[in-house]
Amino acid sequence: MTDSWLGAEDIGKRRQEITGEQAQKRQQLLDDMRWVLGDARGQRVIVNMLEHCRLSVSNFTGNSETFKLEGKREVALQMLAWIKQASPEEARTIVASLFVGEDT
Repeated sequence: MTDSWLGAEDIGKRRQEITGEQAQKRQQLLDDMRWVLGDARGQRVIVNMLEHCRLSVSNFTGNSETFKLEGKREVALQMLAWIKQASPEEARTIVASLFVGEDT
């Protein structure tokens, strides 16, 4: 299924032509994400996953652990990009919930 995954990738970076079938799969994934985001349980799962991927914290450790943590964060950033495409309003809500209580 790796070849058909177009949800979080920046299509422009791939510089490939999107076939009708690929566009249909991509649209289905965006619709599925909207469905997940439309339910409080789905939102909690997404927020938990983004927290686990350390989206809202510094990952610098001073040793090689930083690379692992930054890899997790990259997954979170790609997931967030996908969420923004599916529902910009829900993306704002989710990001706000990740940073609640932090000093800015």
